[in-house]
Amino acid sequence: APGQQAPLPASIGAEVSLDVDEIVRAGRSKR
Repeated sequence: APGQQAPLPASIGAEVSLDVDEIVRAGRSKR
């Protein structure tokens, strides 16, 4: 488990950034 905790932050950050991009695009398309 401890070994898996190291790569988690990076992967989560990438997923969050992708989600943000999708949300921004959705907001622009709606407007």
